Amino acid sequence: MRLITLKEIRKIYPEIFEISLQLTNNFDFTFTPGQFIDLTIPDLIGDPRGNHREFTIFSTPEELPIIRIAFRQTGSIFKNYLITNQGSQIELAGPYGDFILPKTSDTPIYLLAGGIGITPFISMLAHQPQIPLKLFWSSKDEIEPWLNKLKQLTKDLPAFNFNWQASRLALKQIIKEPDFKTAKFYISGPISLVVDMKKNLSNTGIASPQI
Repeated sequence: MRLITLKEIRKIYPEIFEISLQLTNNFDFTFTPGQFIDLTIPDLIGDPRGNHREFTIFSTPEELPIIRIAFRQTGSIFKNYLITNQGSQIELAGPYGDFILPKTSDTPIYLLAGGIGITPFISMLAHQPQIPLKLFWSSKDEIEPWLNKLKQLTKDLPAFNFNWQASRLALKQIIKEPDFKTAKFYISGPISLVVDMKKNLSNTGIASPQI
């Protein structure tokens, strides 16, 4: 475990927050965009899910010793502590996970996101990958700071483009793409969307290693 300080809390949209965490010592901490961390609040009581949570890292390695996360507040006692205790220290473990982009790719990669599931993809894209990427983001919330960030990235990354929509992501929109059959797919969002999209992709003949 490492100690980390709740440095800054930003409300960027109703119920959506970005939290900046500062490592007390970052020399032995590295991560790859797409990975996640586990945060523990040692003295937290009353949360039925316990005193620790996993969060995707929202920032890039270049921002260390700052690590940023983002989440929707849904009444969670744990999240409310993060929002209301700026300056306090909590514990961090990680990073974990292999949900990461390859350094090179001969085929396009589709990033399929639902709601707050956009966070790992923003971290990946802000790291300036030089591979062909297509992002499809379904969100009922028009989160302007993130949309503006993605619009800027379409200018910074010549092989990147994205589509945002308020309605639920549907496969019929994606299969129209000319390189659909040869693409690789990364899916992030509510578990129902991930399961449905993976099943629908498989039903079109997309092989499991492509997803």
